[in-house]
Amino acid sequence: MTLCVNAALANAPAEVHAGSMIARRLLLALVAASVGACMSGEGELTCEEADYEAIDQRARLWSDPNACTADSDCVLAPVDITCEAENNYLGACPYVVHRDSVDALGAVNDLVAAEVCPRVRDCMAGPSCAPVEPRCVESVCVPISP
Repeated sequence: MTLCVNAALANAPAEVHAGSMIARRLLLALVAASVGACMSGEGELTCEEADYEAIDQRARLWSDPNACTADSDCVLAPVDITCEAENNYLGACPYVVHRDSVDALGAVNDLVAAEVCPRVRDCMAGPSCAPVEPRCVESVCVPISP
C-alpha cells in the first residue's frame, strides 16, 4: 500500500505540493483511487474503459469553485489526456469553466491522467464534440449550443 500512496504523491501536480485547499482534496481523492486500484489488482483498461474512467474520475473531482457574473467570465478548457510514456491519447470534449478555474481544472485533469494512463492500452481516441459556446447562467458557466 505504501508503494501505491508514494506513486500517487509522485504523480501529483505542483499545485498539490503548494498546498491549496482544492489541491489537498484532489490529492486525497487521488491517493484513495490509487490505493483502491493497487489493492484490487486492477489490470489494463481498454480504450473505452479508460475513457469512461477518466470521465467518472473528473466528474467526482471537479466542481467549478468560481461563480460567473457575465458570459465573458466563461471559457472552454481542454481536458484531453496525453499519456506520453504509454503512447496513448484520450480525447475529450472541452469543459466550460470560469476563466479563473482553468488552472484548477488542469490540476484535476493531471490527477486523472496519473491514475488512468498507467492502466490504458492501445488508445488513440477522440470524441465527436458538438459545438458549444460558454455562457453564464445563474452564476454558473455552462455550455450552450449555438
